[in-house]
Amino acid sequence: MVQQFVDMDQVATALALSPSGYLITIGTDDRLVKVIDYDEGTFQDFTGHSDVVKSLAFSPSGGMLASAAHTDIVCWEVCV
Repeated sequence: MVQQFVDMDQVATALALSPSGYLITIGTDDRLVKVIDYDEGTFQDFTGHSDVVKSLAFSPSGGMLASAAHTDIVCWEVCV
């Protein structure tokens, strides 16, 4: 069952859900990390990778997000 659809212009290469379930993060082949607020249907793009984002993971508390590309790892503080 689809509850909400978020259209994207980039190809998704990684995905992670926050522990609370209301944030969705997507890594793209454009070296972006997209954070989507599922309830609001809004998103924000973050740059910082030098290659395709391949992996995303939230900390158990949801306060940190780690993203990895081929040659780098970035840790993001999640502020909502």
